[in-house]
Amino acid sequence: KGYTTLQAGLAILPMALAIGFLSPVAGLISDKKSPKLALYIATLSYLLVNFLLLPSLNYFTPKDTAILYLTLMGVGMGFFFAPITQMALRSLGEKTTFGVSLMHYIRFVGGSFGTALATNDLQRFATENFQRSTEVQNIQWVQMHIQRWSQELSLLTHQSQEKAQALFYQLQSLYALSDAFGSTLFLAGLWALLGSVPIFYLLFKDVLVRKRKG
Repeated sequence: KGYTTLQAGLAILPMALAIGFLSPVAGLISDKKSPKLALYIATLSYLLVNFLLLPSLNYFTPKDTAILYLTLMGVGMGFFFAPITQMALRSLGEKTTFGVSLMHYIRFVGGSFGTALATNDLQRFATENFQRSTEVQNIQWVQMHIQRWSQELSLLTHQSQEKAQALFYQLQSLYALSDAFGSTLFLAGLWALLGSVPIFYLLFKDVLVRKRKG
């Protein structure tokens, strides 16, 4: 949307603040209650945001709405890091240093793979959307609008026909990329769901244990 680097940074600042504020809260819950409780809260909130809110984001989404959705996603992320770290490291004993190093390495590699996959998916969906919109276009309608834009541009510049065609191409590319964001974010939600399988397994075991005790 033409935002500057500062404006983009300020837009994602609330999400970062949510992560920073709720991480200690999740740590307190992990210490006072159970790390699993904080982990379940994180998983539920993150998946709900990923499947119900984020796929609706596109180029035309108001900035305030996008900031709100990202902040809600930050809530899930903030509740996630503290309990998963505690559960991963609490039984390592003398190997805690090695475990911390390995955990950070896995996070780095996972983040790199996630960024690469998301970028590839975004480009793929944008290309597919552009191609599909081209296939279903009404040629007469397109030519009519290009001709109208060409006439309007002829008052301002030379090569008005070529510039009108370029304008239509850019507009079609914008809509293709806008729709690709929703598809990419939904696919990211599916990856998150796959990664949540071990957490669902822990939840299932806890439910069975409570039933047996009850």
